[in-house]
Amino acid sequence: MNLLFVPPSIGEMPRLERLHLQQDYSEGMVVIELPRGPWLRSVRWLGLPWECLDDPDNLEVLRSTAQLEFLCALTLPCIGDREDSFDHWDAFFEWVATHPPLRCFGFEPGDVAEVKTALLNAVLNMVQRRPHLILRHVDYDSPGFLLEMLNCEDIPTKPTPFGGW
Repeated sequence: MNLLFVPPSIGEMPRLERLHLQQDYSEGMVVIELPRGPWLRSVRWLGLPWECLDDPDNLEVLRSTAQLEFLCALTLPCIGDREDSFDHWDAFFEWVATHPPLRCFGFEPGDVAEVKTALLNAVLNMVQRRPHLILRHVDYDSPGFLLEMLNCEDIPTKPTPFGGW
């Protein structure tokens, strides 16, 4: 879904297992607010833009994802983004490192050519704290989080090569 907001009805889907929310940047950068509700008990695959993951209110909602196994950042912050967007990395990556059901964390960098060293450090610290977490470099063209989400029966068990970065 390419959205400016999440319809409240998504929050009321008690059997929703897979969700991909792509940011619509035609209206500028708008943080997608995640709804609370029964969907949080069932979602296993979730792809969200970085702006959504980096939001403290959304992080509080994500803490309730009881079965979330694969989380993918569909965009990454890049050098030159607003400075305050880096303020919440510690809380976000602390949650990723400690969220019990999470088995796989993916990055879909899109057009980002350079990232802040702080992002790299946060990811390396997360991996050091949780070495069995699978990291995946998914891309728009091969295979892409959306295609993996639609076509895989289960969460991927192997990391992808990071040679394209």
